[in-house]
Amino acid sequence: MQDHSHRFRKVDRICCVVHHRMSHRVTQRLVEMGADPIFIEGGRNVRRVVRKRVMGFPGLRRRAHNSPVEFIYATVSPEYTRTVMEALIDAAELRIPGRGSIYAQNVTECRCAEPAAVEQTPTANVSPVRDGSYSPEFLTDISCITVILSMPGSGEQCAQMALELGTCVPLVTLGTGTGMRDQLGLLRVTIPPEKEVVRLLVPEHDSGSIMQLLIEGMRLNRPGSGYIYGAPVKAGLLDTRLNIGFQESAASMEQIIAAIDQLKSGTAWRKRFADIETGQMNAGHRLMTDQKEITVNCLEGSLDGLVAAAMKAGAGGATTFRLRRLFTGDDDSASAARESAVINVPASISSQVINAILDARSNDSDSAGCIQVLDVPIAFNYRRGR
Repeated sequence: MQDHSHRFRKVDRICCVVHHRMSHRVTQRLVEMGADPIFIEGGRNVRRVVRKRVMGFPGLRRRAHNSPVEFIYATVSPEYTRTVMEALIDAAELRIPGRGSIYAQNVTECRCAEPAAVEQTPTANVSPVRDGSYSPEFLTDISCITVILSMPGSGEQCAQMALELGTCVPLVTLGTGTGMRDQLGLLRVTIPPEKEVVRLLVPEHDSGSIMQLLIEGMRLNRPGSGYIYGAPVKAGLLDTRLNIGFQESAASMEQIIAAIDQLKSGTAWRKRFADIETGQMNAGHRLMTDQKEITVNCLEGSLDGLVAAAMKAGAGGATTFRLRRLFTGDDDSASAARESAVINVPASISSQVINAILDARSNDSDSAGCIQVLDVPIAFNYRRGR
């Protein structure tokens, strides 16, 4: 097995969640700025519609409301991150509550089709920001919690729980699971391959406690129920419009909280859970630490062999997604259909899993895709959380 560590470089992955009618503004701006590659995945946001009760009865009615969104992400060199994010915020008017969210994460990336001595190409038409500072509207003390659920309908239940916790607007996407299920023989029929994936942006200091509540509420401490992990966010602007419809005051509670976040330059002022020590809470579930999220993006039809190589190298399984690539150049003859796999492994075996994926990749430059590695400080699943 070859050592491919010299092929990797540090970049920022910018993720933007917007209503599908607004997504063209984001993608057009990314193309103008020279970002490449750009990937798009379909999903939905879940909010609550608030209405008065009929016939003048006291109280309010609340029901779930799903809106179609697109999850758009691209990678840029770190010195261009702030400029690109601000441009996307202006393009999609993300400062208006309810328009969407945007955040950036530090990842290590390897574009498999490029030569080993590759250098980071500056993003076109973007002014670099070398000091790394962010305006007060960006929060720098947040985490992204990802919940991968196995049971049908569990994504809606998890989204409702997130709304009750008042964290943020949940993003729900669909995926397909592989790994442990494929090793169960006839018992595999008890675990459906379809997965619902819920992503939440939460205050970093409460992320472990919120994970504990989700583990209990979604019964992730039971076999085959799912997997949850939290990863740091470099900076982000959150969509906190949890409720739509009836509103009694000039400003919603979410708008007030967002304004205080800016005044306080973070979310530490609204800390509400006990501290986590050594990866676990008192009377809580034992959380795994020092994990890695490995994301593999490649041409549709090229993913099975890469996932198989990862599992042979020690990965327990993967969740795969269908997405499309937006081409920024004049040559759009290549297929836009792409597949992505998210593989979570302990940091101790991450190098051998990554090298196995790189060894198994196709020599076809279009199908080779890219690999991104993200640090995961805390995670939980049934097998390792007992």
